Amino acid sequence: MHRSFRLALLAGACAALVQNAASAQNMALDVVGGGVGQTLTLTVSGPPNAQYLTIMSLTTGPTALPAPHIASLDVGFELLDLSLSIPGFLGVLPPGGSIALPLPVPNVPGIDNLNLNFQSARIDFGTTIAQKSNLWRVTFDLPGEWLTTLNGLLAARAFPTATKLADGRVLIAGGGQGSLTGASGLASAEIYRPNLEAFEPTGSMNSARALHRATLLNDGRVLMTGGVDALGNVLNTAEIYDPTTGVFTSVPNMSSARVGHTATRLPDGRVFVAGGSSSLADSTAFYSTAQSTSVIYNPTTNAWSNGPGIGEPKTFHDAVALADGRVFVTGGITFINFIVIIPSISAKAALFNPANGTINTSLTLPTARAAHSSILLNDGRALLVGGAGGSILSPTVLASCDLYTVASNSYLAAGALSTPLAITSLAKLPNGSILAAGGAQGSLTAPTPVGNALVYAPVVGSAGSWAATGSMTTTRSGAPAVLLNDLSVLLVGGGGGVSNTALQTAEVYQP
Repeated sequence: MHRSFRLALLAGACAALVQNAASAQNMALDVVGGGVGQTLTLTVSGPPNAQYLTIMSLTTGPTALPAPHIASLDVGFELLDLSLSIPGFLGVLPPGGSIALPLPVPNVPGIDNLNLNFQSARIDFGTTIAQKSNLWRVTFDLPGEWLTTLNGLLAARAFPTATKLADGRVLIAGGGQGSLTGASGLASAEIYRPNLEAFEPTGSMNSARALHRATLLNDGRVLMTGGVDALGNVLNTAEIYDPTTGVFTSVPNMSSARVGHTATRLPDGRVFVAGGSSSLADSTAFYSTAQSTSVIYNPTTNAWSNGPGIGEPKTFHDAVALADGRVFVTGGITFINFIVIIPSISAKAALFNPANGTINTSLTLPTARAAHSSILLNDGRALLVGGAGGSILSPTVLASCDLYTVASNSYLAAGALSTPLAITSLAKLPNGSILAAGGAQGSLTAPTPVGNALVYAPVVGSAGSWAATGSMTTTRSGAPAVLLNDLSVLLVGGGGGVSNTALQTAEVYQP
């Protein structure tokens, strides 16, 4: 109680002459950064012209406050004096209702892995703590280092989806045990809250899913398509998650079941779903049921329509939306039917133009690839990373990477990976470089997860190069990567170890 009254008196002394602008607007705290030797920026938002105090603590609450204050804060008071001494931690919000507070992080070894808790509060009339923001936990980390999250996933998940929502939370859905050709899915989903480094339950999907696709829609909802259920059956179902209610709602089925497909949001908000296999009963079924068709979902009408053919059957290919709105579909496992079905790894690509519904299926790749990854660079080129090449009966994991320039329909060999990788996870870092985290070597049916992480530095008009960064805490394949609002990268679940067992852990990379 003594500390609480002292807090009110200090706040009153510093801000009693400022007239408070009462408002129903909530207090909010956002944090960017956390690298040792870098700058941590706290952004405090709330009612315009409101008095505020930001408190830093080694502990969490609840810390009880006496009347007429709010009931409690979610941080301790043991660093109150230090908090009050930091410029900007006590002040008045500008008319815009938001202020950024830069906090240099000392470059000293003792800071590494330190956890601090931050919370902002609104002070009415210079004396009363009337409202509090969300709590934000920051774990300081050396740049280029990985740290396991303070809390683990609620369920072990290999090949789940992870989608950053509009408010910065991450929806993690489905996943399960198994490999690319023998997975079994979960119906459960959970939410990761970056400010707490914690996972919490949300509504379950209507179908268990692994190896499915999740696509963020323009209105903030998330579309789930295809995948395999708990028994390994390939699904033609789809459903949408509404983050405002935490509920999944079924939408009309696709015209065919798909796993190993791609799902790409188009500029007008529709979703282009292409290729995939309709059976994972065995390895022959896996490649012999690859499809050359596409379908398009329109969230406005809640209906599917047939899209153009993609030129050949494809499964475990990849697709990336280009800057001009077209979709670049590359590689994959395909087959030809010549007396018997002959599978192969594809060196073909297609370019879909949603503006007029046409598709160019005559493009070729410098290197045949399947189970590779692709991402759009800031300069508009598409980067194709690793994957499997060679013979489908004895595939070789690739270290090579290619850059595609759509304007000239040309390729440039990008810097090679130091370690060959398939199904690696890519994330674009704030400076435009690309993080490749984990992945697999070995075969499609029995992949060997790796713990390597590399960063690609693009050079406009040139090849660019890869460099090793900190090794992950756990070997992972099939673990999606998400760039968080605090500019770190979350890597979730996946398969790890010799048996490729589904993981219940997650880790965060500090750029």
